[in-house]
Amino acid sequence: MQKLIVSGADTGYFDLVQDLVTSIRRTPDTAEFAIAIIDGGLTDEQRHALAARDVIVSPPHVPEFAPRRALEKRPNLAINFSKPWLNRLFPDAGTILWLDGDTWVQDPTALAVLFAAAGRGHLSVVARSNGSPWAVA
Repeated sequence: MQKLIVSGADTGYFDLVQDLVTSIRRTPDTAEFAIAIIDGGLTDEQRHALAARDVIVSPPHVPEFAPRRALEKRPNLAINFSKPWLNRLFPDAGTILWLDGDTWVQDPTALAVLFAAAGRGHLSVVARSNGSPWAVA
């Protein structure tokens, strides 16, 4: 697996992650990208629905120093604790791109640009500021 797009979800974000997968998979330009979801509290049915769409579902990586009481109250925090460990969760991935679960990929060219920047050893960040998108690559 060379290029991997990763997100995270719990039951509340499941529909949004389904939409994210749809937005990525709707064009043949993205066929080379694998998709993985970090499970922050999905049901068995939701895990199976993602797996049926060829989405990798991974348990989170929670380091020992993570605050256990906070995780008991909000299990989906495990997704955020997992982000620095994506290379350990997905050791076979060449390049990993994180997309929040509520992302919609309108133009697959954006994914190619982010992967290209990462391939050159750059950090790529896309944010929304004052209503206009900007990117640093």
